[in-house]
Amino acid sequence: NDGTDYTNPDYDPVRTHDGKTIPQTANTQVIVQGATVKRNVYGGGNKAPVTTSASVELISGTVEGSAFAGGRMAPVNGTSTVNFPESPVASSITIGSVFAGNDIANTTAAASTANGVVTVKGHPHITNVFAGGNGDYDYDFDNHKVVAYGETLSLCDLQKPNVNSGTVNVQMDSDPNGLIVNVYGGANAADVTTNTTVNMTTGKVTNLFGGNNITGNINGTATVNLVGGDVTNVFGGSNGDYGCNDGARYTDGDHAGEQLPTVANTIVNVDVPNDVTMGSERNPISIYGGGNMAPVSNNITLNVISGDAGEIFGGGRMAPVNGSSSIVFDDDYSGTIHNVFAGNDIANTQAATENATGVVT
Repeated sequence: NDGTDYTNPDYDPVRTHDGKTIPQTANTQVIVQGATVKRNVYGGGNKAPVTTSASVELISGTVEGSAFAGGRMAPVNGTSTVNFPESPVASSITIGSVFAGNDIANTTAAASTANGVVTVKGHPHITNVFAGGNGDYDYDFDNHKVVAYGETLSLCDLQKPNVNSGTVNVQMDSDPNGLIVNVYGGANAADVTTNTTVNMTTGKVTNLFGGNNITGNINGTATVNLVGGDVTNVFGGSNGDYGCNDGARYTDGDHAGEQLPTVANTIVNVDVPNDVTMGSERNPISIYGGGNMAPVSNNITLNVISGDAGEIFGGGRMAPVNGSSSIVFDDDYSGTIHNVFAGNDIANTQAATENATGVVT
């Protein structure tokens, strides 16, 4: 299908519903409370569109797979949201990965209007949070097929589960059981057409990324607003720590030949009250304007208004910045930062070194 009608092209042997309209739903809401879900939760449809909005609310219990506000190979032509509430019952659910976007695939038209939002309150235990979709599958676009969950599926004329924009809000309570291991403002191996935003206010996060995981482009700006919380590592860019690379593509490992996850521009704003401790005395927070073994193709701006940190890098960790990286301290800044570097941590590529400019103000 094309997201509206069954198309049944010549390469598809199943031609039962030529020209008929796909079943559609205007708005959907799924609530998980006190249940154990063995596989996945979807707010959207199964190859069937949601025309306005889709939402999933995760309160308590366990989801052994993943939760998607979007659908399975199905468009959401509006906003898709995942909510972990704080009242009347604070979220305490345990879950692997959470996606505001779609699973496996999407239509081009829907991707241009899809906006993914994840808001985390309460004290859930989550491995990965994505504002985008999940495209970490084996695609064969020439033959209209994809391998997902151990099956070969007809992809029809669909594309990867891209979204227009992504937003993650982390506002967890102080319960020590609450934890998010990885937060991504973008997608898992899929694109974000415009911008991503991660707002971190309270809670505990190990790694926070403004960008994507594995691969995929963010064509606009990835913005991280760090106002508080307990965070170990902050990256304005994406995560490409899945094998060696040449600054543009993986050169070995499971993703050899694939493009690294790339962000056009990043902005990281640090405005944490001085009485809030991020990280620990032994492992103070590290803040990077760029990515983790993943490039920023244009410019980075890191604004430091208040807050303490172990190290701040205008660039990334073993990641090229093909433009300028700028760290700007507020005139009234008062805090303690052990080390400040305008450039990268550990390594860089030759091409990026020739183009990179680092400034600390």
